[in-house]
Amino acid sequence: MGYIEKINLDRFPLWEKAKKKGLLSHVSMELTERCNNNCIHCYINLPTNNEKAQKKEITLEEIKEIADEAVKVGCLSWHLTGGEPLLCEDFSDIYLYLKRKGIRVILSTNATLINSEIISLFKKYPLENLEVTIYGLSQKTYEAITRNPGSFDAFRQGINLLRDNHIPFTLKAAVLAQNFHEIEKMRDFSQSFTGEHLGIVIQLNLRSRFNGGSKKDLISL
Repeated sequence: MGYIEKINLDRFPLWEKAKKKGLLSHVSMELTERCNNNCIHCYINLPTNNEKAQKKEITLEEIKEIADEAVKVGCLSWHLTGGEPLLCEDFSDIYLYLKRKGIRVILSTNATLINSEIISLFKKYPLENLEVTIYGLSQKTYEAITRNPGSFDAFRQGINLLRDNHIPFTLKAAVLAQNFHEIEKMRDFSQSFTGEHLGIVIQLNLRSRFNGGSKKDLISL
């Protein structure tokens, strides 16, 4: 299939704007360092009830100021992540503010906190992209990684709510020694459940960001 018309990129005004003003097209923001899971490979997983971490989190007003400035210099999309971003008490207000600024929002979540309120929010104001992490297709495998009893059932409930309410999402897997034997099953499950290919992340981390290296859980295949 041939080109209909070939246009050089330098003919687009957006590129000229970027050269002159330093275009900021995308922002990625960790709303919290807290998470309701305690994944063996993750370094942003302070406990849900960690008051010190919660007090340090960026506020709604601070995010509004940042968003206002970002839009002025051309921000088009915003990635909300964590920790688990849905733990943020102001999540809905943050999300709505970004949407009302005309920003396309991408969310990364473990889906265990998806509820009817979140579903209503996403149905009324759709996401640009929703990325859900999957750690395994059995409770044993999933919770060997999350180290959180009940997290597998919460995950399945969350993705079922998303599917049943026709909210598009993609599944993303970190390939670890603990779930390597289920990767092919997760691939097939993703294709049948979401209609999308499974995103794969090969990960090798030392848990040392917040604990001074006291827990050296080296994950390898």
